[in-house]
Amino acid sequence: MANRTHKPPAVLTYFAQNPDQKHLSYLQEEYDYIYKAWRQADIDGNNNIVVTYLPYNGQMASLQRITDDIAEYKERIVLLHFSGHAGNGQIFLNDGAGNVEGIADLLAIHAKENLKLVFLNGCSTKDQVEVLFRNQIPVVIATQCKVGDQIAKEFAKEFYKLLTKYPCTIEKAYAHALGVVKANDTLKPLLPQTAIDQITQIYETDRGGLETTIPATDIWKLYVRKGAERVIDDPDWWRLPGNDEKPKGTISLEKAYTCDRVANMQVFQAFFEKHGRTKSVHHYLVVDEPELSPQGLSFKLVYEHITRQKLLNRFSYQCDPNETSYEDGCVVLSRYDDVARIANRIYVSLLDEFTKKREWDRFEDFYKPNVVKNQDYVIVFIQIDEAELSGVAGAVREFMTQSTAYAATHPPAQSEKRAKLLFFWHVVVDTAPETSGLTGWWRGLFGGAKTPDKRQVCVEQFGSLYNTKDPAASTLWVVNENVKPLPIPQEKDIKQWLSKNDFSYDPDLTDLADFDNDVRVLENKFRTLIQDKKTREAASRS
Repeated sequence: MANRTHKPPAVLTYFAQNPDQKHLSYLQEEYDYIYKAWRQADIDGNNNIVVTYLPYNGQMASLQRITDDIAEYKERIVLLHFSGHAGNGQIFLNDGAGNVEGIADLLAIHAKENLKLVFLNGCSTKDQVEVLFRNQIPVVIATQCKVGDQIAKEFAKEFYKLLTKYPCTIEKAYAHALGVVKANDTLKPLLPQTAIDQITQIYETDRGGLETTIPATDIWKLYVRKGAERVIDDPDWWRLPGNDEKPKGTISLEKAYTCDRVANMQVFQAFFEKHGRTKSVHHYLVVDEPELSPQGLSFKLVYEHITRQKLLNRFSYQCDPNETSYEDGCVVLSRYDDVARIANRIYVSLLDEFTKKREWDRFEDFYKPNVVKNQDYVIVFIQIDEAELSGVAGAVREFMTQSTAYAATHPPAQSEKRAKLLFFWHVVVDTAPETSGLTGWWRGLFGGAKTPDKRQVCVEQFGSLYNTKDPAASTLWVVNENVKPLPIPQEKDIKQWLSKNDFSYDPDLTDLADFDNDVRVLENKFRTLIQDKKTREAASRS
């Protein structure tokens, strides 16, 4: 009987810069594009493809990482991709060489039931096809000669551009990539003259060898094991048995915070996607009045980039809206807090009941609690009222600087897995003018402090930690776009939110739009809708 799972298929994609080989300048660009293509496929409501993409963090591959992933994701693996130096039956990883025969054996043990494609985008990988065929892998894309870094990137980019769009087949995506590379005049000098004549299917013989009349000057070939011909023409090649549709009833309460605020998400994404993979400690600042829900914006950012892929990202999240209220999980600071007290408050908020050490005294303590170990991300929310900020700002700056410096100067050991620490700092400003007393009369006469001024004053408390000209060197990233007020969703945004989240019944739009510019009220209405949707779907399945 075929193994059935309700977890999504897994796509394993690895890249490596071997220290003993020539540096490959286009590997990171190739990774970034393929990652975004699979992620877009996952979030596109009109695209049926649902996969877990690994590794998400863009770290160069080690043999240990590859073997661990194969053992963990087992029969969920439908595709394995490698880009980097290769040759003589090996792929060259950041910590040495990996023997393809051994990797093929592991795939046969754990993943042969559903694995459809292995793509080896390195130099002269055709000699590795035979061992993959012997281990029952149906389809292999491999190279027959040396391949340039840039052209390899372009071929992979075009291949996955199509493959991630349902109902594209492996054969169609392969033919498309070949055609685009051939048509690109800037790549012609990198392309052998006899390349791209046709798609060629090469089958294993009885002896396990390969029969081919393909010119040795061709670059990529699509190899299909005898008996597996239908795989390359099947638009549902990626599906697992029992996973015939997207899972129902799994809508997250975090989606209540995803209405509009696109500009702010783009500000966050510009930093997170480019620098988030290399920085071990992140500090993000959101400043605004409580009615505009700065915390809700952070919920959105965390959901869109981390927690929405729960099967992919391991995380500890003390403010998870699905588990607790913001008030219960958030660390609240006062003007009297120094660096040690701030660190201890955050440390205690992360502890689970099994943690023996209850007091913080050094930054390495953040990595020791059970709830932090073996995580990819640890997400912490902190709140500071505007009235408290002037007293605690210096200590907060010192905490940011010291935590970032510790991570930079104390990298994890090669065998150690260390979580990335993400701190979201929320400064809540009071925009109501004083209306009583001499101070209120004076401000009323000459114009009170306006909200944008207060935001700017709060951001300026963090001085040079925020450097828009050099994001990679910044200790702090301000999510408010140009320190502007957070946007208030409009009726069109509410309609778009309802459509995107597939409500089969028609909620009262008039009621939803009546939230008196208090975004928190709208978010609570969305939470109620989501809970109701979950209840309806659960009832329909019972």
